Amino acid sequence: MQSISVTMKGESNYENLKACTITNPPAVPISVETFAVEGAYKGKCYDFLTVNGARYCGTEGPEGIVPDGSPIEWISDKGGTEADWKLCFPPTPLGLVE
Repeated sequence: MQSISVTMKGESNYENLKACTITNPPAVPISVETFAVEGAYKGKCYDFLTVNGARYCGTEGPEGIVPDGSPIEWISDKGGTEADWKLCFPPTPLGLVE
């Protein structure tokens, strides 16, 4: 079995005004390989990844979080950008994939 990896990266930094959705993410702990996105300003995330309803920005990604079945969503605004993010989902044992 192979793991699944998802990356948001442009040629240097990720791009402004982008969004993507991971539907039906596997219910296995997320492994964060890299996570460097625009940090919060006055307590608000402007570029963020949402997992299980929680927003992640800055350098604190969703390491070890098990998706609850709701979509994982990425949104970047028109302001600054940072390097990128990359999430990996380890292989799902046979019989657990729907």
